[in-house]
Amino acid sequence: MKILSLFILLSSVCMGDVLMIDMNNSTNENEACQEGANSTKDANQSKGVQVLRGDKSNPLDGASLERKISELEAQGISVDTIVLSGHDGNGHFFGENGEIMSSEMADIVSRHPKLKASLTMMALWGCYGTTDFGCQNYWMKSISPNIQATVGFVVQSPDNTQEYDTTLLKEVCSRRNEIVSSAIEGSLSDTFHSFPGVSDWKVGICTKDGLCSDAYKAPGDTSNNCMHSYEELKNRCSEYDPDKTSPGNHPLTKEFEKYMTAADKDHVDPPCDKTGDLSDAGDGKCPELGEHSKLRYFYDQAAMWEQCREQYATENGYEYPDPNQVVRLVKFKAIATNFGAMEADEIRDYNAKLKTLGRFELPGPPAQVFDFNPNTIPDLSKASRAEIITSTKGGKEELERLISQIPPGATVRGIDPRKMLVMADGLDLSLRQLDPACTDMTWVHQRINGEKSLCLAPYGGSPRWPPK
Repeated sequence: MKILSLFILLSSVCMGDVLMIDMNNSTNENEACQEGANSTKDANQSKGVQVLRGDKSNPLDGASLERKISELEAQGISVDTIVLSGHDGNGHFFGENGEIMSSEMADIVSRHPKLKASLTMMALWGCYGTTDFGCQNYWMKSISPNIQATVGFVVQSPDNTQEYDTTLLKEVCSRRNEIVSSAIEGSLSDTFHSFPGVSDWKVGICTKDGLCSDAYKAPGDTSNNCMHSYEELKNRCSEYDPDKTSPGNHPLTKEFEKYMTAADKDHVDPPCDKTGDLSDAGDGKCPELGEHSKLRYFYDQAAMWEQCREQYATENGYEYPDPNQVVRLVKFKAIATNFGAMEADEIRDYNAKLKTLGRFELPGPPAQVFDFNPNTIPDLSKASRAEIITSTKGGKEELERLISQIPPGATVRGIDPRKMLVMADGLDLSLRQLDPACTDMTWVHQRINGEKSLCLAPYGGSPRWPPK
């Protein structure tokens, strides 16, 4: 019976077209996939590539994806592989021209039984898509139980202008049947290593039983085996340490903490992280793509072993930072710039009220003068992290000092400092503490969907969504 089931699976893999979901105007990737599909040597593999692309006036989303799937079904076109091209943020794929959550895609697939049955592979053309955590939570069984393989990058992917980006995608689109068949047969290692550059670029392939990637090899492992079962990776959680040393005491952790607090003159800003977006300081001092700062390396390790974070904390008594917080520090220039643009009216109102408080006399007896230091928010597109967090922390502390000196319910020059403090809390959570709930993941690259911070409470209001 098992042999018959395997035969049925092998005889039906990759018989449909590829659906390219392009969120970043990556015409060269679309062309590479089509070229690969055309050049396939597998007579049983379709050469069709369908493209779904949004634009800034009509962004791609779950609704447009479902319309595209319905159109293809009406034309009698099945899909065996979905390629997502954009940026991956823990199950949230996005780009300049749209976004989609893995949960949205799962809902759409569940409403289209033909797609659910034909879809056997995915390819994630963005960063950090095929980590252990991503494989188990977002882009495999959560989309469809029939997906046998999901190809992507464990850490940073190549930029879509780099040759390897299209070279690998062309190969993947050409050899879909081979990848899926190898995953089903449990013989993925040879197939994996026949692709160019998979070790250098830390490529990963999620399967139902585990993850194929040299990025997860144990130190000293020089074998050809790329497979790591999810159980093996769980058992290796005791090894997890982004620093590869004693918990919390390695210089890398200390570097992270110093950049978080802007502790000294050498840490006023996180190191430049060149990706061609707002994080590029444009001063010519950024490392070339493929080179990592220490902070980026710390993020790589935190993302790769995110599945182990809770277990590691239980076993070692030390909880490493949430990777979603770390990436906001890596990309702080983009976060701050986008925050300043999205929340310009709110920040302007907050700063004006801080200045209005100024110097005033507290009721006595005895009467005493209160000098209020406004700690206004600077221009977030130009200020250093040190300047920004000084203003958010200082503003919060100064409002708390003022509230402690005035009667309950009292106002100063028509302003209620308690309402101001709610706003100050939100700014501090968003910009100093980098709470992931406060800034949309899209802000690490660019503004896309127009969503404001959930943590801010403009004067007299409540936070848009209370943070934890």
